[in-house]
Amino acid sequence: MVKQFLAIMALLAVTALCYSTGISNYFLLDDGVNITKNPAIHITDLKTSSLELAAISGNAGLGNRPISMLTFALNHYISGLNAKHFKLVNLSIHLLNGLLVFVFFKLLLTLSQKNNGGLKLPEKAIFLVALFVTALWLLHPLNLTSVLYVVQRMTSLSAFFVLLGLTLYVFGRKKLLEDKALQGLILISSSILLATPLAVLSKENGVLLPIYILLIEVTLLRWQTASDQHYKILKLGISLSVFIPTLLGLLYLVNNPSIVTAGYLFRDFTMVERLMTEARVLWLYIYQIMLPNISMLGLYHDDIVISKSLFNPASTAISVFGLLAMAGAAFKWRHKHPVIAFGIGFFLIGHSLESSIFPLEIAYEHRNYLPALGILFIISYYVVAFDTPTISLRKRLSFLSFLVLLMLGVTSLRAYEWKDPFKMRLLEVQRHPLSARAHASIAGVYDNMPGESGAEYADFYFKAAEHYQQAANLSDNDTTGLFGLVIINARRDLPIEETQIALLENKLRTVPFSPPNVNALIGTERCYMSGKCFIQPEIMNRLFVAALANPTLQGGNRSMVLMSFSKVVFQEDKQHAIELVEEAIKLAPHIMGNRLAFVDLLIASGELNRAAIELKRTKTLSDSEPYENTINALESMIDNQIKKPRE
Repeated sequence: MVKQFLAIMALLAVTALCYSTGISNYFLLDDGVNITKNPAIHITDLKTSSLELAAISGNAGLGNRPISMLTFALNHYISGLNAKHFKLVNLSIHLLNGLLVFVFFKLLLTLSQKNNGGLKLPEKAIFLVALFVTALWLLHPLNLTSVLYVVQRMTSLSAFFVLLGLTLYVFGRKKLLEDKALQGLILISSSILLATPLAVLSKENGVLLPIYILLIEVTLLRWQTASDQHYKILKLGISLSVFIPTLLGLLYLVNNPSIVTAGYLFRDFTMVERLMTEARVLWLYIYQIMLPNISMLGLYHDDIVISKSLFNPASTAISVFGLLAMAGAAFKWRHKHPVIAFGIGFFLIGHSLESSIFPLEIAYEHRNYLPALGILFIISYYVVAFDTPTISLRKRLSFLSFLVLLMLGVTSLRAYEWKDPFKMRLLEVQRHPLSARAHASIAGVYDNMPGESGAEYADFYFKAAEHYQQAANLSDNDTTGLFGLVIINARRDLPIEETQIALLENKLRTVPFSPPNVNALIGTERCYMSGKCFIQPEIMNRLFVAALANPTLQGGNRSMVLMSFSKVVFQEDKQHAIELVEEAIKLAPHIMGNRLAFVDLLIASGELNRAAIELKRTKTLSDSEPYENTINALESMIDNQIKKPRE
């Protein structure tokens, strides 16, 4: 046991060392809206109201992921907006997850020995399989974005609760087999009733925990218990834990189909096209899990070609039928080859939400954070357990050690590349030259480089313009590149080409209005309002009017654009600004920030009585309590404004 403990501690230390070079002080992409530009996260006290406001301030997923948001707030309270400390917390979560992976697989393999017809491995082999699964997973380069991309703590934190739930479950099953029913049922109940909601409140795919548990029973444990009564209780409990949430989820989708369909309004692919494309993407994931290629890895994968039919591209049909065959083989072999069935099932279940009907981006590496365990378990188990006189155990362990060293080398190199935000973005473009987002990202870096001389400053400007133009050329629907071309001139008080404005205006009016387009438009407004971008008010007005004429700009996205437009028109037409905010509130009445901004706008417009009425109405809402400090500040502003004429 001492040697095993030292081995796992050494592995955790190597992992920490591997990632240490990438722990640098910069945020990325969605870190902005969730952390750096989210004032609710910037807490300076631990009052209940502050913590509650931070927890509900997320805008990702159906539930806003309050546990993840709360951890970001606590991070800020301790260390401010220091990205290094956020990433250190992410790394700590990853290491804890690695420890849980080891304990889970060691327990699972040990318990499976008690199953008639189950696995037959000596204790040493069980330890080796668990150790190598953990090593391959901890050091796998696909997991890097879940550590060094701060906001992906949502993924790793949800995984922590899932792994905790799986470990508690298997430990509870051990107690049941030992005929310690009370202890066993308490642990099993905790795994489902406590770990599942905690996982879901970190990120929605935590809801898959009961399905993972069902997979364990169907493949490796096969419902073995010490008595028929325990068997019936166990089977009923697990079946209900899967059936009831699944049924409720399906009923919710049937009654609220817009959760799925609305998202496709601003995508450049249909649901069928996404499903076909995801079949190819899953095989790409499997390839990268088994043999990671650093030239294919990256933060951006918007260069993946969308499947327009089963034969366009031709690999689509092969991928679809390959996945069906793989799933069919897993089902058929669930008794004869339970490890293969478990591994395939774990991978497919892990991707069953993010790689299915929901209108998400096509591919991200962090989606493999848990699913990769299924493939790595198959590899580790069969290399260790495949006893043959022609290939000794030493040779087989040497092969696994080589794979571990490969993962270590690739991840160490990637972590080093991520140390420097400029180098990281430059490599993204080199490895994904057809990615519009990669070009837009490096263009933004060049745009903000000061340059040590006039010539160098001009060189950075031309490079920014070149990459923004590339981004514009590579995507028919993404306006980030065109907005970038406008902003680099506006920031330097250079003329903005009318052809660019006309093209941008047309795109804003006609293309699917995706979140990147919303962000680009709002980002331009913020630059304009800050005085850093010299854009004529008429041009800003044209861009917003075009965007609001787009029928695909709906719901929360439209509300955000309306709020942004109100700031642009406020000085010239206060009444129009008020009307825009009123429309934004109607579209998203649950967003308290919009309501409070409306009160602030009414105060600034001199409509104090109306502001007081609106604020009083806002205070009666059930979710107003976390905003108590802001509400009190607005009340004071109204009182002071009312008293001014009398003084």
